[in-house]
Order: sequence, then structure tokens, then C-alpha cells
Amino acid sequence: MTRISLHDVTTRIRATALHARGLDGRGVGIALIDTGVARVSGLDRDGQIIDGPDLSLDVLAGATPHRDTNGHGTHMASLMVADGAGMTGVAPGAHLVNVRVADRDGRVDVTQVTAAVRWVAANARDLGIGVIVLAYGTQDDDPAVDDLLEAIDRARAADLVVVVAAGNQGRGMGLDHPATHPGVLAVGATDVEGHVAPYSSRGTAQRTPDLVAPGSSIVGLRAPGSAIDVAHPSARDGDHGFVGTGTSQAAAIVAGAAALLRQARPHLSAEEVMAIMTTTAAPTAGDPLLVTGGSLDLAAAITARPTCPGPRPTSQVSSSAPTGRSLNGHSWSGHSWSGHSWS
Repeated sequence: MTRISLHDVTTRIRATALHARGLDGRGVGIALIDTGVARVSGLDRDGQIIDGPDLSLDVLAGATPHRDTNGHGTHMASLMVADGAGMTGVAPGAHLVNVRVADRDGRVDVTQVTAAVRWVAANARDLGIGVIVLAYGTQDDDPAVDDLLEAIDRARAADLVVVVAAGNQGRGMGLDHPATHPGVLAVGATDVEGHVAPYSSRGTAQRTPDLVAPGSSIVGLRAPGSAIDVAHPSARDGDHGFVGTGTSQAAAIVAGAAALLRQARPHLSAEEVMAIMTTTAAPTAGDPLLVTGGSLDLAAAITARPTCPGPRPTSQVSSSAPTGRSLNGHSWSGHSWSGHSWS
């Protein structure tokens, strides 16, 4: 099976050339709401990782806080800010704010994610956060989702670029919540050839992905002894690498790109950054009938003239949706978290 290096990814989205110009995301914080971050080689630079709250079930049971015992969060972090172990992320100079919500098995409730988003919005200025990334998603019509969408409104009011994985439901399925929120960057994934990946949710006439980015067979950093490391040894790549696929990975790539853009053009608001990233996206290769956003193009975004996008709409809370099932993680099967597979 083809494995794509992080260098190949950064070259494809034209981030490598920006690194050569000194743009690496320095001064911009990315808040990762996920399974935690392991301090492995490549994610161990002084000041690179800032621990926020740990809201996971593991900590409630007495486990050591902030550790990534699942592995998904470490993989996500590496795609954004890795700087070592033979890997360079999209924004290697950015700092990462680690907000852990999921336990070793990926279990999490929407209330935990909502609390995490609210915490990030409240602390964004003090911690220099400019971007927030969520790989969490559900198709359930749980009324508690309204609170999550309202929390995202708070993050947008705090001038944060909010990047959300579209989901791994494939063709014919709507986006996961909270990618349905009209004010986020909903991100789908491309395959190794640059076509929209078959697992990537396409959305509906009401809401489609805003962007697509590489998400398939990407070699990121491994969290040794984590749940996915133990369950999927064939995904290991050398001593440090681990291969992952999903709209999670694509969302991490876009979040890193947003950090580069916020460093390069600090006068732009989050709304302007999001507008530029979507309007400069390149046509997506593959089936022309697919309903999806264009492919991320950082070189075009860096030089594009800012437009006046106007305020993105807020969420439609207190909907008439029926009572849904409670939200639980599905061990990163792609239903509650958007890590599709570990090759």
C-alpha cells in the first residue's frame, strides 16, 4: 500500500516553499481537542505543547492527565506541528494547546467536547490561539449538539478559525455535526492521487465541505503503546511513524495551513482567513459531478487580496430535531471520530 510522507503532503499543498521563506506558524496557537498528545520525538520542543484541561473519562478514573493513550491525537498533532524524528508538519513553529476529551478507547460525550470548545474560546487570547481543530463528529440528532454549535459560535466570536472534519460517511451522506455548522471550515479528504477520497463525506445540497486536503495514507508520528498502536501494528512506519487515513488527517492539514496564513497575514480576521482559503482553493481532481469544495492551495491563499466576506451565519440552535442517541466514541471507527483507518 502507498504511504505518503509528511514532506510530500506539505509540498502538495505548497507549504514547503513557505517554510523556506521563514513562515512556520510561529506565534500562532492551534487548539487540538482530541485524545491528548504524547511527548514523542518530534513533539518535544520546549514550549511547543501547552496542556489545557483534561476532560476525559480516564482522568475521572484516576489516570495521568493529558497523556495520549489512544494515539489519534498524537498523529493529528504531528501533521500540524511536528519538528523532528524526520518529520516536519505544516506549521512546525506553531504551538499546540492540548485539550484532551477522549479516553483510550476513543469514548467521549458531546458535553465534554462542548466544554472543551468553550474553554478554548475563553482562553484564546491569553494563550495566543488562532485556530481550533475538531476531528469529532456524529450523525445523531441529539439535542445536546445544539450546545456544541453554540459553543462554536463563541469560538468564532473570539476570532478563531474553526476547522472541523467533514466525516467519513462517503458519497450520499450529509456532513457530521458539528461540520454542519455554517460558520466552520468543513474539511473533506483527498486520496493519494488527489481525488476526493471515497470515504470522505460529500454533504448535501444544504451543506457541503468547504475544502478538501490530503487525508489518505499519511505517515505521522506514532504514540507507542497506545490503543491504535497495539491494535494496528501494520500501520507502523519505522521507529517513529504511523500511517493514518481519514477526514481527521485532512482537517489537521488545513488547521496547520490556517496557522501559516495567520502568521503571514496577522491583520486578517478569522472570517477573512476562512474566506481566502475557500475562494483560492484549486479545482479538485476526479469526478466533476462531486459536490465538494476545492483543494487547499496555500500559495494562492498567501497572496490573495482579502475580500469582505461578511459575517458567517451562526448556528440554528434549538432545532426541532428528534431526541437522538447519546454520543459515545466508537474506537475511531470513523463514526464518532473522523480517523477512518490505520493502514
